[in-house]
Amino acid sequence: MSRFDDSRSEPVCPAETYLARPAERLVVEGYRNSLSGCATGEVSAWRGAWSLYLEDLGETDGRIAFDGLVGIIGTLGRCARCPLRFFNSDIRHLCRDEGLLLALIAAAQHGDEQTGQIAAQALSCPLRCGELTISATDYALRLRMVGRTLLPVSAAMTASLAERGGPPSPLHRSTHRTLH
Repeated sequence: MSRFDDSRSEPVCPAETYLARPAERLVVEGYRNSLSGCATGEVSAWRGAWSLYLEDLGETDGRIAFDGLVGIIGTLGRCARCPLRFFNSDIRHLCRDEGLLLALIAAAQHGDEQTGQIAAQALSCPLRCGELTISATDYALRLRMVGRTLLPVSAAMTASLAERGGPPSPLHRSTHRTLH
């Protein structure tokens, strides 16, 4: 009989452990579902995002946090570098834009202006960084208000994410439609 049973067939990705945290899960899955709704025009994707917040936070706190998500998605639609990338909700990895969004929200929650600036500049066009930062701060404060605080993301990690580019992987989805 084996003294150590590791029946997993694949190693756990660090992102999978990170996404198991309630705050990070709300941000990433909310982003993925809402962008999927924007990309496809399917209302069911937005309902999926709302259901996530409702199940985790209840109706009152869920609405407070979800309104912040809606606000930042609207802002990204007006000022993001095109096109925004995202994975399907069942993917247990993070793409560049998802990592940058997490860094931006975490920076606002932890008062890290340097990280927030790096993330905002990587996600938005230069003239709209301030607008994105304001929207991210609103969302971050709403999440904190309902007891969901993200882990801090370092400026070095955020800069590393910002430098990534190139063609999307086959797992990526993109909005292809923006409001600007």
